[in-house]
Amino acid sequence: MELLVLPYRSRNVRDIYIVKQFVHDSRGVSVAPLSDSAMELSTEVRAITGLKVPDALVVGSAVASGCDAIVGNDRRFGRLNDRENLRLMSIAGGRHALPRYVHLDDYLDGN
Repeated sequence: MELLVLPYRSRNVRDIYIVKQFVHDSRGVSVAPLSDSAMELSTEVRAITGLKVPDALVVGSAVASGCDAIVGNDRRFGRLNDRENLRLMSIAGGRHALPRYVHLDDYLDGN
């Protein structure tokens, strides 16, 4: 969802296709489901980081799915990288690290 907001906002069909292809065809990239665990983790993420609800849901889903990184174009997610030693406690006795955030614009040259 996060990756598709800008292409849909700009009505750019080519970019929509590229993002969908990246998400579905790239090795090691997946879409995380929204489970009860993800909801609980999202709540803790929001409490700790101050991220807005939709952003906290992205992070909570990633943590619940065991993701190492989140890829996107929203600099607000960068605050995850400032808390790399933070461990979430929401899942029954488990302690989970926040995923790293990879900001796409840091890797693109604008073409």
